[in-house]
Formats: sequence, structure tokens, C-alpha cells
Amino acid sequence: MSLSANDQLEVVNELKSKYSKEEFDFIVSLFPTSKLSEEIRSNEKKFRKYLKGFRPDKLPLKRFQEIYYKSIFIENNLALALHLNSLLKNYMLKMDRIISRRIEPAKSLREKIQNNDIDGFINLVDILVNNNYEKVEHIIVYFKFFNITLTREQLQYVDNELQFLVQRKELRIEIENESVERYEQEIKELKSSFKGELKEKEMKIKELVEQIEHNKKEYDEILYVNSVQVDAMEFKYKRHMEDMIKEKKNLTNFISELESKITQMEVQNKSDKRKVSELTLLVNQKEEEFLPLIESKWNASNAALFEKKVAIQHSIDSLIRDREILRLEIEKFILQKNDLEKIIESLQMKGGTLFSDFKDLLYKIGVQSVEAVPSNQSVYYLFGNQMDADEETVERLDFIEDLSDNLSISGVQNLYAKDFSRYLYAIVVCGMSPLFIGFNGRKIANALSQLLAGATPDIISLPPGYVDSNELIHLVKSSSNRVILIENVIDNVSELVYLPLLKQNNDRLILFSMESSEPITLLPSSILNYLVPIDVDSIIQYVKKPGELIRTNVVEAVFKKSFEESSVEANLKTLKKFNSVYSLPLSTRIKWAEIMSVIDSLESPQALYNMLVFSLSMLCSRTGRTTELNQYVEQQGFSAETYKILCSHIEENYSE
Repeated sequence: MSLSANDQLEVVNELKSKYSKEEFDFIVSLFPTSKLSEEIRSNEKKFRKYLKGFRPDKLPLKRFQEIYYKSIFIENNLALALHLNSLLKNYMLKMDRIISRRIEPAKSLREKIQNNDIDGFINLVDILVNNNYEKVEHIIVYFKFFNITLTREQLQYVDNELQFLVQRKELRIEIENESVERYEQEIKELKSSFKGELKEKEMKIKELVEQIEHNKKEYDEILYVNSVQVDAMEFKYKRHMEDMIKEKKNLTNFISELESKITQMEVQNKSDKRKVSELTLLVNQKEEEFLPLIESKWNASNAALFEKKVAIQHSIDSLIRDREILRLEIEKFILQKNDLEKIIESLQMKGGTLFSDFKDLLYKIGVQSVEAVPSNQSVYYLFGNQMDADEETVERLDFIEDLSDNLSISGVQNLYAKDFSRYLYAIVVCGMSPLFIGFNGRKIANALSQLLAGATPDIISLPPGYVDSNELIHLVKSSSNRVILIENVIDNVSELVYLPLLKQNNDRLILFSMESSEPITLLPSSILNYLVPIDVDSIIQYVKKPGELIRTNVVEAVFKKSFEESSVEANLKTLKKFNSVYSLPLSTRIKWAEIMSVIDSLESPQALYNMLVFSLSMLCSRTGRTTELNQYVEQQGFSAETYKILCSHIEENYSE
């Protein structure tokens, strides 16, 4: 962040008021000439009077000291002062790292020294001497960096011991230099002793070169043989091409014959049209002849029809009254049904999936209340486009990585793409179906389908009030596609229609989608044993130029279920605690705990986070439990970064 004009001027004033010329020259000497020359090189014209033919990076240290002192202390050069101040800050950070490694954190050490800790002061002075602080004035300058004034006892120690410390440093350097010289001499002696061995190695190298030449001749012979074989293959290829040209010629002749037949059929068609026109004219003439007779008969029967109309109207009025009675009966049955659902949910908490099956049976009994689909309504079926797969995927981590890329290409935010790919993988492994909620459901289904089967999914859209379960199952079984997306089934059709399909062990991946999350509260809770609702639109971003999706064929072994039983038990406990926020039946918690355990097996600590982001936050929002959700999230001990992302996601998409 750039400094204001006042702050920049304060930097210059602090340098001028804080340090003498000798202290300032010492500060400049702390930095390499390459760093000192950076600001000068960027504005050589301004410093031309100091350069005198020298390149900035070739100036001697004294010239740098002169340039910096005069430019800052006399000319108030802000740019050079700020550059020196930046170098000084980086230098102090570097010294702090050295001090922290050698003694203790530099900041706490300086606090102890300010409290006259003489042992810490002695250790720090020893480090400073080893970093070119060889005069009393230099030591004082270091403490001036941090506005520390040395006590009399500390100054006395520096006066008495500094010369000894400097001499000890010089002696150590001298000993190190002697050791280096002795080491280099030993290296020379070793080199001379190895000359004989080097000659022997050279002879072996020469023999190897000769062997290589011999091998090269053999390889040349092999290459010649291969070349002859290639020529033979080229000859076969030419023969094949000639055959193809002949076949093309035959096909061209066949096409010409077809075109001739088409021309003949067009002539015949014109003749047929002429005959139809003649017959139409004849019919019109006959109509004019018989019209008066028809009108007289119609007038005679009109009175009888009017009487029938009156009788029918009476019947309609009676039926309307009966319909109102039936409507009241239906409302009474609906209230009874809701009471039964509450009882069943309570029993499910104790009896598991046994009561879930009993509830399904009750729904089947109520199927007579569903209105029949009008005969003019039909299923919309869109076949997927089969494409060539790029490769075959045999590892689950490769599948998850490729799915993450496809999701990003399809518009999923990079922040969520990797976690979303793990979540979808876990749902598929556990034999459940994703329910994509939102406008972008097709995009996500396409990203998954192209990776799984190298094709876009078949799409089935059911009309409102559809009731034919057998037809739906037949449509799915007769599809040659590996992935099928069923749209509008949740909000348009009774769950009794698609529940039999969900209960079957299909060899296809069946995806579901709906445009809005509003109808989700109308579904019976038992449906969550088969479907996992996912709020797609909450994680989508705008993609200006989407790339091409990855297409593969995935082997079945990639989706082999593998997780620890202890992980399922731990996740069941986690979901049981969540029941205070949003109530899930025990059977659903078991299925969802398995999904979380698959995510755990991928060495990802994000299982609960994934559940909250992609599914549970939306369910809580639709039932008005967002406040309780926020309190639950706060108690889960997420990392600071994960907690921030989760709170932001809930606030942006589900705030009440």
C-alpha cells in the first residue's frame, strides 16, 4: 500500500533526526550495491552528477554513501528515502529471523533487553558482531532501529567486550580460511592419485565406444529389414486404396440409380395429386346436392337434442354436488394421512427401515386418489449424443480429479469444484441418486455423464399428473445410455410413480432435477433414503468461455464401496446431533452417514462441510431453520478458513 505525502515526508524527517552522518553511512554499508543501485538505475539522469562515467551497479561503497546522504539529508529526495526505508525494513526482518533461530523470538528478546536483561543483551551483541557490527556506534545504531536506548551497564559491557568479540570473530575466520586451504591441498593430492584410475576408465570407455559401433551396425541391418517390411505394407495399402476407389465408383452408380427412381416417383406423385384434385371436386358437387336434405334432417332432430341437453345439464349439476362431497372427503383423508406420516416418522426413529417400507405401503394404498393423466399428455424423451471417449478411467482419484475439472468448466465455482466432485462420487458409490435443484441442473448432469460414459445423458421429462410407473421403468430399461436425467418428476408427479424405479438395482445412473427448492418440503421424508437433494445454483458462477468437457469411459471398479465401519458410526453420531436443527429419519441418517464415510476414505476431512454446503443448508432454509443452522455450525470446531467459507455461503444464499 502506497504512503501518503505526509507519511513519506515523515520517513525523511525520521532518518535525518534519528541518525548522524557516520551512523547513516554505516546503515548504507549494510546493503549490497545491487540493492543500493536499484533506485539510481531507474532515474540515472537525476543522479548524473554523482555517477561521473560509472555504471550505477559499479559504484564504490563510499560513493553510494555520499549519494544517499546528500540526496536525503540535503536534497530531501523522497524516492531514495523510501527505497532505503524499504531496504532497512527487509534487513530488520532478516536479522529478526537470525536472532529467532539462534536465541529466541527477536521481539521478546528486545523487550527483555529494555528491562535490562544483561544475558539476553550479551547473546544479541555476539550475533551483531558476527553480522559486521564491529564498533560501539554500530551496536547503538541497531538499537536505534527499534528506538531502544542502552543503559549504562549495557554500554559499559560493549565498551569492555566489543574489541575481544571482534578479535574472536577474526580469529575464527582465519582458522576457517586455513581449513579451506588445507582441504583444497588434499583435493589436489587426491586428484593426482586418481590419474591412473582415470586412464583405466578411459580405456574402458574406448572399449564401450567400439561395442556401440558394433551394435550400430547390427541395428542398421535390422533397420534395413524393417524398411523392406514397410515397403511391403505400403504396397498393400495402395492395393487397398484401389479397392476403395472401385467401391466408391460402384456406390456413385448406385446413388445415380436412386436419383433416377426418385425422379420417377415425383412424376407419379404429381399424377396422384391431380387425381386427388379431381376426386375433391366430385365430392364438393355431391355435397351441394345432398346439403338441403341434411339440413331438413338436422332441424327435425335439433328439438330432441335440446331436450337431451337439458337432461344432461341436470346430470352435471348432480355430479358437481357429488364432486364437492368427494372433495370434502379427500380433505379429511389428507388430514388423516398427515397424522399417519407423523406417527410413522416417530416409529422410524425406533424401527428403522421396517417402518419406511410400511409407509411406502400406505402411499400405495392412496394411489386411487391420483387423477389420471389426460390422453393427450405424453412423456418428453431427448436422446443423448454419443461421442468418442478420450480414454478409460480405472482409478477413483483420477475420476474425481476429472469430474472436478468438468464441473469447473460447467460453471461450478473453483472454491467448491473439488469438494463437489467428491460429494457426487460418494453419492454414486452408495447407490443413491442426486436430485439437482436449480436452473443449472442439466449442466451438472452433462458434466457427470460425459465423464462417466463419454456421452450426454438421455433426458426424460414427465407431464403433470403422470401415473404410469411401468412405462417409466420401461423407458429407463430400454435406454442404451449409461446416464439418464429425469426432469420435473419431483414437483409434477406423485412419489408413488418413481419410487418403484428408485428401489430397483439399475445398471444405469439415474439423475433427477427440479427448477426450484420450494416443493422440497412437500416430499415425504422417506424419499431421502433414495435421493440426495443438491442446491446447484448456490455454487454456480459465470463462465465467459467454457472449455471442452473431458469424455471418458469409467470402469465399474471405480465405484466399489469401501469405507470403515467405525467411520459410519462416527458420522451417524454427527448426524444425530444435527437432528436438533433438521430432523432426518434414522434410515436416511444411515444412508447419508455412508456417503460421509466414502468422503472420509478419500482422506478428505470435509464430509460434514460437504453435507452442509450442498444439501443441508438448503433443507434448513426451506423449513425456516437458518438461525439454528448458524448456531450449529459455530459449535462444530471448523478451521477458521472453512468456517468463514461456510458462513459466507449460508449468508449469501439462505439468509432469512
